[in-house]
Amino acid sequence: MLDWTTPFPYTILAVMILFCIGIYSLITAKKFLKVVFGIVFLLMAGNLLLLSFGAANNQSITFADPLAQTLAFFIIIVGAIFVIIGVGLDKRLRKVNEGSTLLDFDFSMQEGQRVEETSAQTEEEK
Repeated sequence: MLDWTTPFPYTILAVMILFCIGIYSLITAKKFLKVVFGIVFLLMAGNLLLLSFGAANNQSITFADPLAQTLAFFIIIVGAIFVIIGVGLDKRLRKVNEGSTLLDFDFSMQEGQRVEETSAQTEEEK
């Protein structure tokens, strides 16, 4: 039985809510940026779960497991790098698809031509 006087069950509920938000945003995503932030929500849920089990391992609230804190720090770094790359890809998709970031991953500008081909054609015309 869970002891509801400690913060552990509430953090587990928060992890479940964050995980459900992340999965929902991945399932219903029509834009690339929504996929990126859905994965970030999943990373935050995993991070909070790791830290809550690290704190629940020790009986003292003041000292948590240093391994869990180190792994959480690395998850934060991976999440930040993922957001930077994801926002850059979203910016590229908006530029190529003229403002639309639908998840078609076509990267074509005109009738099946690739971006490199159209940029080479514009350079030849100059």
